[in-house]
Amino acid sequence: MLDNDGFTRRTYDTILQDLIQQAQNTISPNIATGPDSKIGSLLRVMAYGLAKEEELQESVWFSGYVSQAVGVSLDRLAANIGLIRNPARNAYTTLQVTGKAGAVVPELTRFATKDGIQFMAVQEKTLVATDTATVSEDDIPGVATISAVSVEKVSAANVPSGTITTMIEAVDGVLSVTNTEAATGGTEAESDATLRKRLLDNYKKSANGTVNSILTAVQNVPAVQMAQVIVNNTIEVDSFGNLPKSVHFYVQGGEDSEIANAIFNAIVAGVSTNGKVSVEVPVLGGTRTQTIKFDRPTERKVKVVVKLETTDDFSITGVQDVKTAITDYMSTLRIGETLYTSRLIGAAFEVTGIKNVVLTVLENNAEIQGNSLDPAEFEYIVPEEVEVTV
Repeated sequence: MLDNDGFTRRTYDTILQDLIQQAQNTISPNIATGPDSKIGSLLRVMAYGLAKEEELQESVWFSGYVSQAVGVSLDRLAANIGLIRNPARNAYTTLQVTGKAGAVVPELTRFATKDGIQFMAVQEKTLVATDTATVSEDDIPGVATISAVSVEKVSAANVPSGTITTMIEAVDGVLSVTNTEAATGGTEAESDATLRKRLLDNYKKSANGTVNSILTAVQNVPAVQMAQVIVNNTIEVDSFGNLPKSVHFYVQGGEDSEIANAIFNAIVAGVSTNGKVSVEVPVLGGTRTQTIKFDRPTERKVKVVVKLETTDDFSITGVQDVKTAITDYMSTLRIGETLYTSRLIGAAFEVTGIKNVVLTVLENNAEIQGNSLDPAEFEYIVPEEVEVTV
């Protein structure tokens, strides 16, 4: 129903009662409309179809609002101001393969971590000699450096250095493998919640140089999942060690060069940058460069344990729905943003059929004290595991 208060979707029960009332008014007040009667069965079939139709109408109605749109509808709203959903990306790293000189590692050879996260070689490489033979001419040790990409496009593929040590496919003459650097760049497709937040942030964007503007510019870099900025507008070094009149960005995801260019184009002249990641950005037509610095945030993993009391309305997918609701909420947390347990409980109660929720948050297997977890300015909180029992 559409009126001055907007669109209100009728439920199946409401529609059925309306149809029964109409049948009684039109045919007879005593007409049989129970579920076992012919008229009653017909009315229930009609009510089901009309309920589904009104669900679709509601989706169409809400698709025009950023706060309610989902999926493709949200993508189209973002496209109106030049934004696109960040796609899923593979993680990349470099592998060092050792064995006998002359051994060939074929392209697409698979390697893995002990946890089963798989990578594959993006090129064929031959091991080159690193020493002389110790026993026979076939005993010359060799090594090769190979670029590798994760098989799956997930953030879990961003594994530390030294963890890709398993050879899934045996290669003649190859004895061992390891990744000499951490894998980076892996991410799932941007969620509706994250895209919606980024879209709303863009609506707040004003002229270059403001905090909102420079932060939004970095958040819009492809594959950037989140960003935070600390501004030191004093003439003294602040408590974090940031230079006077400077900004300090913490950025999760994205390519170093693209992030540095976004920062350079957003800040005003005379503002310094801080951080361990340093990129030279060409200026003045490439005749010189300017150093742009930023940092990567520190991840804090927590485990969320949920115990539910449910009603008969709790569906068979309810446990997974609760996990999804909690994970979706936590994906909206920014760098440095506090995690409140009450909001996790609220996310769980969004699922139909829940009577009571008992929720515990653990960090390093220890229950957090109080009702919140406060990260530092350079940290962000992610769910390592969400455990739900009924």
